[in-house]
Amino acid sequence: MAKKGKKGHQAAAARAAKAKAEESTAPAGDARKGVKGLKNLGNTCYVNSVIQCMHAATEFRESLPTGTNGNSMCSSLGSVLKSMSGPGAAVGPKALHTTFCNKFPWFKGHQQHDAHEFFCTLVGAVADEKPKNDNNNKEAKDDSGEE
Repeated sequence: MAKKGKKGHQAAAARAAKAKAEESTAPAGDARKGVKGLKNLGNTCYVNSVIQCMHAATEFRESLPTGTNGNSMCSSLGSVLKSMSGPGAAVGPKALHTTFCNKFPWFKGHQQHDAHEFFCTLVGAVADEKPKNDNNNKEAKDDSGEE
């Protein structure tokens, strides 16, 4: 009887371990999570951590334009943040990283950097662009007769 109980316990433990392994290897952005993860581009975890925090700021995220304007930090960031929502595979922030590094070349390469430094630089770049984008949007609304 003791052997049967031991086998039952071992089988239950094996099932629990298998379930945990399947859960931990679920694709990033699994429907249970509702948010996709980010691919590491090689020592870019500092980028990913900042982007994940920015994604959590819904009002900020929704205020950014999206698109393929390769020179716009706002569009690059907005596109990455938008693509993170919903189920699916992990998102590669390569376009954002390239745009950022073109403007701030000391971040080029695969050296480690500080997340706070990246955050402050990124927010500064977005702030420098944002008024231009907001004014363009306001002018477009004024021209169309909308408020």
